[in-house]
Amino acid sequence: MRRPTWYEALPVALVVGVAAVFAVSLAAADPAPDRVDVAASGPRFATMHEMAAASDRVVLVTVVAIGQGRTIADPTSPDTGIITQLATARVDDQMIGTGPRDIVVEQEATLLDATPITVNGVAPLLIGDTGIAFLVVGTSDEFPYAALVNDQAWLAVVGGRIVTDRDDAIHRAWAGTSVGELADRLHEPA
Repeated sequence: MRRPTWYEALPVALVVGVAAVFAVSLAAADPAPDRVDVAASGPRFATMHEMAAASDRVVLVTVVAIGQGRTIADPTSPDTGIITQLATARVDDQMIGTGPRDIVVEQEATLLDATPITVNGVAPLLIGDTGIAFLVVGTSDEFPYAALVNDQAWLAVVGGRIVTDRDDAIHRAWAGTSVGELADRLHEPA
């Protein structure tokens, strides 16, 4: 399977003209929404092995800090865009790939007017969140951070087990599984 490029890992940021316009029109209808959901396209995976093959790193992490990221505006409409957040995560277990013990994950967080957003129903990470992250890692000045490979690529962990209320093939298949079992299965042939 083809590995997604960095720009596919940040689907809203690079499709901001379509997604943010949609989100802004929703925000205009409700002056104080809790969160606006933005639909984004990107790679979809049917299995954990497909998602792992598309990732530079698969890690168990705990989010230890959140900071403001970049402002990404549509060049044709400077009032349309998003602000990202930078989630610093401590790597608790390295399952696939190599890298530093702390990693910074960039995610879409708000519209330019500070309206909070979700992407395909997935909220940005919060301090204290623990989970398994399937990441593509940026290596350029344009993209210096890591990003989740898609909206399926975060598996929340509580008490050593994957917990989810998402209804896609990967989340259904792995809900309730222990972190150790997932790590072992990632290294088995697909």
